[in-house]
This record gives sequence, C-alpha cells and structure tokens, in this order.
Amino acid sequence: SKTMTSYQLQQRLEILISASQFRARNAGIVENVQVEGTFLRFVSQLRRYNQPLEIKAIAADNTYTAGPLRVKLVAIVNGKIIFST
Repeated sequence: SKTMTSYQLQQRLEILISASQFRARNAGIVENVQVEGTFLRFVSQLRRYNQPLEIKAIAADNTYTAGPLRVKLVAIVNGKIIFST
C-alpha cells in the first residue's frame, strides 16, 4: 500500500467489496454488502503499515438470503490477522 496512491488503494478496496457483493448475489443474498467497523480507520492503518499485506473480506455474522451480508475487512501477514475493521 505504500507505493499506491490513496485513490488506487480505495479502488482496490472497492473492487474487493464489489467481488463480495457479486458472490453474495450468486449465493442468493438480496441485500447489499455492509462493511462492519470503520472503513476510514482501516484505510489509515493500511497506509501506515510498511510491509506487504493480504486483504480479505470475511463474513462478520451468519447471513441469510434476506441479508444483509456484513463483512469485515482484515489485513493478514504470514497467515495472522494484524488488524481489521
């Protein structure tokens, strides 16, 4: 994230959320995806971290087809969650 502009980082996160939305729709969930926690704080933490990270969107709760799908964004290094929304 250090080599990305803020705009590029935001675009990447939006793509991740859109992919989550796509998978939710394919699974029959009709509501939009909601990101749990504070998105801006998560982006701020990404900008401060000096190592490459893997970012994942994971379901925050059990979800039914009526939705909504609530996800939390997690930053992972070496298989361990470093921070999340």
